[in-house]
Amino acid sequence: MRAGANETERVTLRAYRPNRVDVRELFALAAPVVLVQIGLMAMGAVDTIMVGRVSAVGLAAVAIGSRDSTRINLVTMLHSLVAS
Repeated sequence: MRAGANETERVTLRAYRPNRVDVRELFALAAPVVLVQIGLMAMGAVDTIMVGRVSAVGLAAVAIGSRDSTRINLVTMLHSLVAS
C-alpha cells in the first residue's frame, strides 16, 4: 500500500471471492451443459460397443462419425460464445 492511502482505497482479494449465490448460479448454468456432454460421451461409447461386434470397417466409420460430431459440437459452442 502506498504512503498516505486510506482504508477505503485498499482492495483485498476477498472482494473478488464468489459467494454462495454466485456458485449456485454458476452450477445452475453449468449443469445442463455437463449433462449433455456426459450423454454424448455415453452415446459414443454405446455406439462403439454395438458396432465393435460387427466389423472393423463399421468401427472405423463410427469413430469418424463420433469425431466429426464432436467437432461440430465444439464449433457450435464456440460460435455461441462469440455471438453472445
